[in-house]
Amino acid sequence: MDVNAVQLVYKSVVLSKLTYAVIAWLRYTTAAEKQRLEACVRRAVRAGLCPADGPNVQQLVTDGDDALIGRILTNEHHVLRELLPDTTNHQLVLRKRTHSEH
Repeated sequence: MDVNAVQLVYKSVVLSKLTYAVIAWLRYTTAAEKQRLEACVRRAVRAGLCPADGPNVQQLVTDGDDALIGRILTNEHHVLRELLPDTTNHQLVLRKRTHSEH
């Protein structure tokens, strides 16, 4: 297979399995478990399954989180949209000054 095709399959199958719902479970993992995830990605780099300059597990988590929030913010009908704070009605409320203005 072409190298690009192999890397696409790795990203589509293996990385998607490794990072499935990672936002929910990553904070409950130990340092050793996080190192095992990173080691899995490093082995894939050595095997040529993903590029050496590809993202590490933490970057995948950050990118996935940013992508999810972005999709929620841009789709007003997203089911998770109601869980985000309302950003449309922010008014600046100033306290009254105790001194006179010049």
